Amino acid sequence: PCLHHRHAALPTNHTNLYSEAKALFEDDARRLWVATEDGALRLFDTENKLIGFVNNKGEVGANKSYFGNISVIYQGRKGNIWISTDKLLLELIELDKNHFSIKKCQASEPEFQPLSHYFSEIMEDSKGHLWLASSNGGLHLLKQTESGYRFIHKENLLKFQ
Repeated sequence: PCLHHRHAALPTNHTNLYSEAKALFEDDARRLWVATEDGALRLFDTENKLIGFVNNKGEVGANKSYFGNISVIYQGRKGNIWISTDKLLLELIELDKNHFSIKKCQASEPEFQPLSHYFSEIMEDSKGHLWLASSNGGLHLLKQTESGYRFIHKENLLKFQ
């Protein structure tokens, strides 16, 4: 969705937000997620008021904390939030308005490690497959298994005809 349709203007009362913003996303609840260069992850309501900072334990609070070097935020059809940092792909599942469960998406087997952890795009296709793009690792298809995740890419099973 376009941010300007629901958020008439980005929040202006937060120091250096414009120069530091690295990733923006509006979720289905119309909250604005803003990741900044300092590793903070801010969450705003539809009135552009700061709900709080999301920390790396999944808690939303008033204190600024380091979440990670975030490159992209995406919400899948099931409502889960996917976040890519320079070190991990994370899945956030909302438990209540101030708490998220955070699941680290780690490869279950060595041959299914991602070629890059820093993804620039995340999207879900019409069949529910999660696709990840990176400039230095190419295209990845994320598959969940009983023991973890498989990052399918050009070095293992991803083949195009």
